[in-house]
Amino acid sequence: MSTSESMLRMLTLLPWLRSRGPVEMSEVAAHFGISEEQLADELATLTFVGPGQGGGELVDISYEAGGTVAVHDSQGLEFALRLSTAEAASLITGLTLLTELPASRGSVNAAISALAKLEEAAGSAIAGAAGAVVVSHEHVDPSVELAISEALKSQHRLALEYVSAAREDLSERDVDPMRLIVIEGRAYLEAWCYLAEGVRMFRLDRIVSASVTATPVNIPADAQGRDADDPLMPVGTDVRLHLARAAEHITEMPSCLSRETLPDGSLDAIVRVADPGWLVRLMLSLGDQARIVDDPELSAMVAQRAQEALAAYSE
Repeated sequence: MSTSESMLRMLTLLPWLRSRGPVEMSEVAAHFGISEEQLADELATLTFVGPGQGGGELVDISYEAGGTVAVHDSQGLEFALRLSTAEAASLITGLTLLTELPASRGSVNAAISALAKLEEAAGSAIAGAAGAVVVSHEHVDPSVELAISEALKSQHRLALEYVSAAREDLSERDVDPMRLIVIEGRAYLEAWCYLAEGVRMFRLDRIVSASVTATPVNIPADAQGRDADDPLMPVGTDVRLHLARAAEHITEMPSCLSRETLPDGSLDAIVRVADPGWLVRLMLSLGDQARIVDDPELSAMVAQRAQEALAAYSE
């Protein structure tokens, strides 16, 4: 007997018993198509359910093998769940995101079915909530999505070609997939990366190709996934930048730790830098709208790259 089947039955069992009063154990078992032993196990589980774990906060059921079963205090759990507008909208958002991510066809179909039922039940109170959910992976290759879905389902290693956000170069990586995460509207694959020898996040729209290998995943027991509530903050050096107001958008990047508006309207910002090459390219693109404040080595790198670029134009 699967855990999901048992859970669904227990959700039905409590209101069914509550509406009938004391019932013979044999009658209850026959009605639900299970043995009396299975019924006793599920009744025992229900006695540990309630809004709290203190006295008087748990479901109170009396039962005896070969005798009767009666619910004395259901803690109100026999009533149908009523969601607030905010709760319903949150569920719709989560289900919508699930339908947008690479997943098995069965999972997607189940999410679509649940989403339709929830929207119908909620009605106009949350009209348009699903349509407002956007997952920014519209450029993900369908073959990549399919490979990720198959790898997660079969628990096999993936061979990726990936364009790094920091280095902007193409790398080949073997990864053991762990899970999919959506952060700030973008979908990421969290996986154990054999190139980095650690857990890494791979943005789906930066995966150029993905293929499922015949090797089963072998994720180290001590591998720690990222807390989905934490921002995607790279490991690296903190660098202070002075920005013109026109470059304010830099402070909206996930790697920006802090910002301060100065009296003249310009900004000071602290940016976490995982790769110096990324910062050099950023500074060159901003021109005179930004400068590095207190890192002479990085400032020299920017100046050198700028001179090289000017020399190339003059040739």
